[in-house]
Amino acid sequence: MENIQGFIAINVYALILILVIAFVFCSKKRLHQIEDNTYFYLLITTILTTFLGIILGILIVPTLNINKIIEAVNNQDYKYVYNKLNASFKNNNFSNESTFENYIKNNFYEINEI
Repeated sequence: MENIQGFIAINVYALILILVIAFVFCSKKRLHQIEDNTYFYLLITTILTTFLGIILGILIVPTLNINKIIEAVNNQDYKYVYNKLNASFKNNNFSNESTFENYIKNNFYEINEI
């Protein structure tokens, strides 16, 4: 989780820096001096890329817990995994923790990897 927070913080700082640069490059006086819009297009592309990085960073956060889940299954910590399941999925597929444990033991390998 600390890595994700660092990733998001770096992207936020990058966005702030890009907005400052945008202010400098896109001021009316500066745009009149630049006949070619190359700087403007480069700046817009950079801003969009940074926004995309921030959004992807936020969307990826939940998927990184899969490594913890696999590690817990390998360590036979079924209670941890069972508690991480979505409530409706858990209720529809497993009546209790022991049925979940039996399912994992019967359908997974002793050591699982991605």
